Amino acid sequence: RHTRYWRDWSSDVCSSDLTVAEKFREIQLAQRKMMADLGREYRAAADPADKAKVMGMRREVEGKLANQAMALVGEADDDNLAVQILVWVSNMPGDAQGKAMDMLMNKYINSPAIGSLAGRLARQQPSPKTEAMLQAIMDKNKDPQVQGQATMAMAQYLGSMKRYAELDDGIKKQLAAQMGEGGAEYLAKWTPKAIDEARMKLLETCVEKYGDISMGRKTIGEIAEGQLFVLKYLQIGKVAPDIEGADLDEVAFKLSDYRGKVVVLDFWGDW
Repeated sequence: RHTRYWRDWSSDVCSSDLTVAEKFREIQLAQRKMMADLGREYRAAADPADKAKVMGMRREVEGKLANQAMALVGEADDDNLAVQILVWVSNMPGDAQGKAMDMLMNKYINSPAIGSLAGRLARQQPSPKTEAMLQAIMDKNKDPQVQGQATMAMAQYLGSMKRYAELDDGIKKQLAAQMGEGGAEYLAKWTPKAIDEARMKLLETCVEKYGDISMGRKTIGEIAEGQLFVLKYLQIGKVAPDIEGADLDEVAFKLSDYRGKVVVLDFWGDW
């Protein structure tokens, strides 16, 4: 069954009479169709070996599609389109991924379109290289929108980094080995306290400098303020924010009335 997918998606998916943008769209659609097809086969496979074959097929086909997309970059006469293609390739497996990242950092670091890369980097597994790329975007790109996106992305990146900083030493050692040279030192540098302090500064910068910039349905300031509230008040060991309300008998109360006692808060709703 795997040969069917290989035949469908391994050959060039783009017609020569299409524009570069249209060719890129065709490649993206091919990748989505392949993911849907192989996803059904993966769910239907009972044998772990068959599941592994499906995943191997996915990586192989995505790698080929990424190479086709990389070939379009040189044809693009619009930097924004070139960056969109490279950002997409940077999320694909294979040799093209590294080439795309290098080109983004070396040739398109000042492009206004590179802000989308910062968001992707924030969701990647922490590593010295990932942090260095985010820092490069923050330092070198002069577009306020991109600076705001990159600053928020760095705060989110460090938020995920905290989970790794709290792992036991054995798992940290394995993760450091995956990171390669300098991995152990990198993990040792980012203690939970250091991460919270760095995130606090980044989020405060987001509020002060980039608060009015839109990021999805909210502004960067609104997102940052929510995360700052969690950092300041909703961490283990912090004093819980006071709550005022009325109990089932309509008697007013405050959470602070019960300070020093064991309190269980049960939040629920009825719609």
